[in-house]
Amino acid sequence: MNFGIPFKRPWGIPFGVPFLGSGTGGPLFPSSGNVGYYNPWDISKLGFSSANNTNLVSDQKSINDLTQGTASANPLFIENDTVTQYTANNQPKLDYDKIVTQDDSVRQPKLVDTGGELAVEFEDGQCLSGIPVTTDFNILIKGVYWSNDGGGILSSSSNGNSRLTRSGGAFNLVSDSGNAFNLGSYTFVDGADLKLVKNNNNIELFENGVKQNTIDVTGESFTLDRISRDSFNFQGHINSFKQWNSAVSTGTPDFELLPDPSTMRKDDGTQPIAGDQVQGWHATGAELAVEFDDKSFIGGITSTTQDDDFTVEYTLQVKDNTQQRLAGFSSKVYLEKRSNNFIYLGYSDFSVTLLGEVLSTGVSDRIKLKKDGVFVTAYLNDNELNTIDTTGKFFNLGEIGFNAISIDAPVYNVKKWNSADSSGTPDYELLPTVASCNTAIGGNVERWNATSHRGFKNRFAFGADDNLNGLAPQSGDFSYMIKLSFNILSSTEYILSDSAGDSALVLLSDNYLYLRDTGGANDISLDNHSVVAGEHVYVITREGNTIKYYVDSILKQTVDVTGRTYTFNRFGSNADSMQGSIDDWGVWNRALTQEEVDYFSYLRNENTNAILQPPITPAP
Repeated sequence: MNFGIPFKRPWGIPFGVPFLGSGTGGPLFPSSGNVGYYNPWDISKLGFSSANNTNLVSDQKSINDLTQGTASANPLFIENDTVTQYTANNQPKLDYDKIVTQDDSVRQPKLVDTGGELAVEFEDGQCLSGIPVTTDFNILIKGVYWSNDGGGILSSSSNGNSRLTRSGGAFNLVSDSGNAFNLGSYTFVDGADLKLVKNNNNIELFENGVKQNTIDVTGESFTLDRISRDSFNFQGHINSFKQWNSAVSTGTPDFELLPDPSTMRKDDGTQPIAGDQVQGWHATGAELAVEFDDKSFIGGITSTTQDDDFTVEYTLQVKDNTQQRLAGFSSKVYLEKRSNNFIYLGYSDFSVTLLGEVLSTGVSDRIKLKKDGVFVTAYLNDNELNTIDTTGKFFNLGEIGFNAISIDAPVYNVKKWNSADSSGTPDYELLPTVASCNTAIGGNVERWNATSHRGFKNRFAFGADDNLNGLAPQSGDFSYMIKLSFNILSSTEYILSDSAGDSALVLLSDNYLYLRDTGGANDISLDNHSVVAGEHVYVITREGNTIKYYVDSILKQTVDVTGRTYTFNRFGSNADSMQGSIDDWGVWNRALTQEEVDYFSYLRNENTNAILQPPITPAP
C-alpha cells in the first residue's frame, strides 16, 4: 500500500545524519563503504565550463570528484523552479528601485564626517547616476559646500548636454538640445541649500529658499539624472538630495537621499563608514527589485504557451513611454509595451493583438494574463482590459525581458498559476531577495530561484555523448545506485562504462539492461525487468560471485558472475551515452543490504523530501 502519497526521491544529507519522518526518526543513509555519493541539490558542489554545462560534480565527502574536461560532453545542470541568464551582458541586477550608483571605483564619492554631520563628498570626476527624470521637477540639494570655483553639480549620464554648472559665481543651465541659459551670478554661501524648480516653461533657482532668478525655457527638456559630472564637475560635499516629480515641493519627496550609512553600500556590498567610497546610495522608501536594462532578459518559466492554461502576473515600474519588450522566448517578442504605453500580445507569425490601455510611468503596475482554453484575458491592476481569441496562434512567455529593447524597469515579482484560476497561492513566484537571486545587492542575477524552489528536485540532463569521469572502479564487491529517467528508449545507451576498457552497464534496443565485463563479451541480460519511462531507482550490487539487480527497491534478478570482473570508472559514455535526467547516484565498495537499498526508494514528502513513516517501499 502507499496511502496515495507520491513517491519522491531523497536528496543529499550529511553522512550519518538521519532523515526525520513524522517525528519518530528515519533510516540512516548507508555511509559505510561509500566511495562517492553525488547529487545536484547543492550548487556549491558543482563546477561549470560555461552556462549550465557541468564539468565537475563533487561527492558529499569531496574525496572522489567526477570531472569532464570536454565542454561538448558536459551534462547540463537543470535547476528546479529557477530562471537563468548565463550571459553577463544580458543579466539583470538585484538592486533598489530608487538608487544612485557608480560602478567605476575611481569615480565613486566618499562618505565624510563634516564635524558631527555626515555628508557625501565629490572630488574630481566623481558622480552618482540614477535620479528619476521627469518633465517638471523640484530638486533640493541641502548643505552644498563648494571646495572649487565651480563645476557641474547636476548632469546627464546619457545626454552630453544637460547640466547645471557654476563657474566664477555664475550659474548656467544647459538643455538636452545644448541651449545654454544664464541663471545669474551671485555669491553662494557655503553650506546653503540649492533648489532648482521647473514649472512648465519656467526654471527657477533658489538659495536657502530665496529665489535668485527665473528664466523661460519654452520648448526645452532636461535629463538631469546624475549628481555631479564626470568632467568639470562639482567638487565639495552635500548633506542630502530631494526631488519632487512636479514643481510643488509639499509632502514627502518622490526621491530622497539622506546621509544614512544604512542606505549606502561600498563596492563589496557592505555598509560604509566615514572615509569610505560610496558605490550605491538608495532613497528612503526604496524597494528591492530585479532591475532590467534595455538588453536584460532571464528565462526558464515553463507552461506559459498556447498549449497550457495558466495565469501569469508581472509587477513592475515603467520608467518612460518608450517601446519595451516585457516577455518573449527564443528571439521572439510575445508581450510588449509600445511607445504609446499600450500593451500588446504578439505571436510567432509576428502579428500582434492590442490587450489594453496605457501603463503609468514612475509607479508600480501589475500586468496579469489569464489563459483559459484559447482565450487570453488581460488585467491591469486587477481591472480587466480585454479578452482575445488566440485560436491558431503561438506564443510563449518563458522569458522575462528581451535581448534588445527590453523592459528597462525594476521587476518586483513574477507570479504564475498553473491554471486560469489565480485565487489561491501561486504555483510559482519570483521575489527579489539576496537568497533567491543568489547574489549580493547590486550584483548581476545569473540564477533567480522561485519560492517553490527545492534543491532536491534539481537534475542533470545527459545527452548522447555526455559523461563524467573519475569514478573509483570497484573490482571486488560493489554497489551502484542511480536514479534515472530515460528520455529515449529502444536504443543503445551506456549508464556506466570504462573509459579504457569494455566494462559497462548498458541499455540495449530491447529495453533490457545488460552487464558487460572487462572481457567485453558474453553480456549478461537483466531481462527480468523491461525498462520503462519515468524516474526509477536502479541498484546493482555484487557480493562474491552474485550480482543482484533492484528497481525501486524490488529485487528483480540475481545472476552468477563467477570469473567475471567489472571496472566502471565513469557515468555515461563518450558515445551512445544514456539520454535522460539523473538525480542522485552513489557507489559503495560493498553490497548494500535490502534495507539499505530500500532507503533510496522510500516514499517522501512532496515539499520537504523527508522520509514518511512507516518506511513503505513501492509495490512491485
